[in-house]
Amino acid sequence: MWTPKSIPIAAKLRLVIMATTAAALLVTSAALFAFERINFNARLEQDLSTLAHIIGENTVTALSMYQMEFAREILAALQAEPQIVAACIYSKDGGIFEQYIRAGAKPNVPAQPLADGFHSTKDQKLFFAGLVEKKSSERMGTICLLADFGAMRNRLRLYTLIVALVLLISLVIAYALSGRLQRVISEPILDLVRTARVVSELKDYSIRAEKRSDDELGSFVEAFNQMLGQIQEQDHALREAKEELEDRVRERTRDLFALQRQNELILNSAAEGICGLDMSGKMTFVNPAAADIIGWTVPELVSQSEHHVLRHSDIDGVPYRDGECAVCAALLAGRPYLSADEIIWRKDQTNFHAEYARTPILEDGKLMGAVVVFKDITEEKRAELELQVLNKQLQRASRQAGMEEVATGVLHNVGNVLNSVNVSATLVWENVRQSKSSNLAKLAALLREHVGDFGDFVANDPKGKMLPRYLADLAEHLSEEQSEMSKELELLMKNVGHIKDIVAVQQSYSKVSGLVESLSLAGLVEDALQMNVGVLKRHNIRVVREYEDAPPVSLDKHKVLQILVNLMRNAKYALTQGASLDKQMTLRIETEAGRIKITVKDNGVGIPPENMIRIFSHGFTTKKDGHGFGLHMGALAAREMGGVLTAHSDGPEQGATFTLELPMATKETQHEYTQ
Repeated sequence: MWTPKSIPIAAKLRLVIMATTAAALLVTSAALFAFERINFNARLEQDLSTLAHIIGENTVTALSMYQMEFAREILAALQAEPQIVAACIYSKDGGIFEQYIRAGAKPNVPAQPLADGFHSTKDQKLFFAGLVEKKSSERMGTICLLADFGAMRNRLRLYTLIVALVLLISLVIAYALSGRLQRVISEPILDLVRTARVVSELKDYSIRAEKRSDDELGSFVEAFNQMLGQIQEQDHALREAKEELEDRVRERTRDLFALQRQNELILNSAAEGICGLDMSGKMTFVNPAAADIIGWTVPELVSQSEHHVLRHSDIDGVPYRDGECAVCAALLAGRPYLSADEIIWRKDQTNFHAEYARTPILEDGKLMGAVVVFKDITEEKRAELELQVLNKQLQRASRQAGMEEVATGVLHNVGNVLNSVNVSATLVWENVRQSKSSNLAKLAALLREHVGDFGDFVANDPKGKMLPRYLADLAEHLSEEQSEMSKELELLMKNVGHIKDIVAVQQSYSKVSGLVESLSLAGLVEDALQMNVGVLKRHNIRVVREYEDAPPVSLDKHKVLQILVNLMRNAKYALTQGASLDKQMTLRIETEAGRIKITVKDNGVGIPPENMIRIFSHGFTTKKDGHGFGLHMGALAAREMGGVLTAHSDGPEQGATFTLELPMATKETQHEYTQ
């Protein structure tokens, strides 16, 4: 198909020369036409103005005297002016006084005079001028001359014919000259094209183009020859590199084959089942382990649907309906799929639990298939169940150990109170042993001896005279003794009552663990505090309570009490070991977003940073007689209830804060509600 780009360069050069020549002539002709039109219009306006002036001077008298014949004769003289097609004289009132129309013409003469000056239409030009009497300077009327553009059109037609003839002759001459002139440019270019074609066909980069001039084309030929030289050198280097590359490719192919063989051996030796899938979910590769696990052979599995062979039904044998397979959906979406417990089916239609992973295969961002890796975890599941049983046994043992720890704390508190009871009882016994009430028997015997002479005895006998004073002193002494014994007995009764309270509280929490009840948070914290109140008083530890108003919550009382008692005992230990004189333990209750926070804070020895990460580890303790079980068990108990036990300290001697955070309804409560 012919296109401008397919024209030979010689023809293009010839067309350029001829087009340039034609364009120059056309521009010149256009300028000539424009000049002629402007010049003709100027001459026409000058002629109309002159004629109107001459006719006006000759017809003003005829108009003033109303001599129409004279005016007609003057207007008839316009026949000598071929461009004038009509003339009209208007009277003072605007009516037509006399007019001239050239034979055969049909001009559009205005019925009323227009404003003085030139007026142009498409086919004619009009000139209006006033007729003024010189003596009186009175305007007597108006003259109008109408001229057409026929003369101008005739002249332009003649010019057009001349220009066309000149253009034709010029193009013929330009065509003849361009045939010779274009060779100066086209021949070197065509020679360069022929050289490039030969080089391209023969692949012989030793050929060189001939340089014919020192202009730009000559420079281009030199650059072309230099390029051929460079290509020749590069071709030589490329051939050598190609040979070297082919050797490396052969060597690399051997390495890849060996690597592929090694990969096959690795896949075939893997204990896990490995399958390759295409986009339709069919197996393209299956290692022997996968076939052995599910009871098939490798040839039987290749090209089969992985879904229909391995995962066609749920654990109860109910087949998956179309669109329900999340694994297939993940493959189509290009997402990986991981499952720690997937049901896989064997050839004999028995199933087993497996770890299952499906990873998409991508090439340049395009999904090509997937790799499936699965492992039979039946033994792991069995071991996991056994481990769960052991964990439950350990939890029961831990709970019993925790209860023993709580009981030890209670006995410790009871022992502290019993010390006070022992002191009070000893004081009462000493007071009774040293009491002077035995002197009353001596006094009674003395009085019996002097029953008959009691008055004389009191008045004259030296002992009798001392009897009233002695009775008064004895009464005062017995009264003081009774008061002291009463105080000691009252304190003794309080301590005994305290022991009863501690035992009662412990009895209320010694029931079966896991019982969830609705109870007051403040009451729960106070019960835990009651079990430690004796030792806190003995060490002068001040307790600060910061309780928010909180509604009753459902908790496992035994677990929470076990945690709080242990936290308070740890706070007591930290305070007794610290250097602060103002020993203070702060108990705080907060509620936030459906959760409760119980905080036990002290200003004791604090916790070093290196111990913060081990504080809840089993067996870790800083106490000389500690066993490292309390905080670990507390953290586990908090986790069982759906909460968390955390610790914070700014460092040694900066105190510590332990926070027990639990939901308003623990896991045990939620379980009960769903039963």
